Amino acid sequence: MNGEKTLPRTLQNLGKHLTADDEVIVVVNGSTDGSLELLGEISQNWHDEQGLPALRVETSGQGLGLALAKGVSVAAGQFYILSADDLPFGISDWEATSKLKQPAHLVIGSKGHPLSTVDRAISRRIVSSIFGILRRVILGTRVKDTQGTFLISGVWIKEFVKASTESGFMWTTHLALFAEKNDLLVVEVPINLSETHGSHGTRVKISDLIDGVYGLLRVRSSVKSSLRKNNNLAARYPIFEPFPPPQ
Repeated sequence: MNGEKTLPRTLQNLGKHLTADDEVIVVVNGSTDGSLELLGEISQNWHDEQGLPALRVETSGQGLGLALAKGVSVAAGQFYILSADDLPFGISDWEATSKLKQPAHLVIGSKGHPLSTVDRAISRRIVSSIFGILRRVILGTRVKDTQGTFLISGVWIKEFVKASTESGFMWTTHLALFAEKNDLLVVEVPINLSETHGSHGTRVKISDLIDGVYGLLRVRSSVKSSLRKNNNLAARYPIFEPFPPPQ
């Protein structure tokens, strides 16, 4: 994560919509810029203002999955939001989640939702479409976007963190399939993708798509293994409250 340029704006945005009862956990996972030093400076002055959520800075090994797993493992509470350092959808995903008529175990801020506002380079749309087809064929999933943001209700996510062996970007795909196949309620909501996030072309190579196929096969095998253990997560983690709205 090289978030030196985006973190101040992201933290400021979150501070506006969270309360003193909430917590922001930033996981630095192999950054090569001044992100860690910047976060140290921000942390020193963070609590000078009243009403801000707690700010916690952690580190992990390199890889999206390792960073998200670290954040979840040290977090406390009933509700979780997993997002990137640049908060690519603002809080549009959160606002859409709070408007759901019934609570869900897992809500995905989805670029694949028909009401999403997504203006991405053609190359990125093509790669996303190819990966989406592979995901549906190999995993048999109904989820259209497993690389979006994740808003999670309940502590069942702790069990997933213990079970997942993915360390990279497949972690979120594993999370979505794990929830879906364990009969947890998974809902996708529309988002507004920021212009800066979607303007550049794809950096994905053919070799990355090949690695993605192997990753999807790993995820499918892992979820099948967990189902054989009869986790029965839906029965053990009923949901009673909808996701809280932003302040």
